[in-house]
Amino acid sequence: IAVRNTGTGNLTGLAVSLSGRNLSDFTVTQPSATLSSGGTSTFTIKPNEGLAVGTYTATVILTGSNWISKSFNVNFNVNSVPVAPAVNSVTVNPTTASVVQGQTKQLIDTVNAVGGAAQTVTWSSSDTNNKVKVDSNGLVSVASDATPEDYIITATSTFDSSKKGTATITVTTSAAVTYTLNYKAGKGGKIEGDSSQKVVE
Repeated sequence: IAVRNTGTGNLTGLAVSLSGRNLSDFTVTQPSATLSSGGTSTFTIKPNEGLAVGTYTATVILTGSNWISKSFNVNFNVNSVPVAPAVNSVTVNPTTASVVQGQTKQLIDTVNAVGGAAQTVTWSSSDTNNKVKVDSNGLVSVASDATPEDYIITATSTFDSSKKGTATITVTTSAAVTYTLNYKAGKGGKIEGDSSQKVVE
């Protein structure tokens, strides 16, 4: 801010001060204390660094010799810095699961995103034989003839393909059920051969 002496004599004792509830949030550099006729000097007022979001107001008072006193208000707005859209991470829950042939398993994705980035994912399976599939909602379907082994299911961010989450699906065979059939002859009868039989399904 420039101060100019338009009078015929010297101005002395020039000084700038602040008042108001936010005066401590501003820093002032002083003009020259003495200003000759026709001379110009400058001073600055700037907000301090690290201020919280909000509006800051102070009254600037310029004083000098011959009862010179001028004042005006300054306002400064601190706005929040926009956050650039980004995806920080993608996770899948559960991270491991055992699924019997012919059964399904629901997986849930969680996308940690900021700045309005899309929180959607695309799902894919490591099974090239298409026996262990995953749909667009994370539902894993295992065919009845899928090879029992580990398969990787991946959820990939649609906003940033470098951000992925995975789950390991272990395909197992159906559990065998064994039971025994016992035979008993009726009254007056008899059983030829074994009286019991084991059946495995």
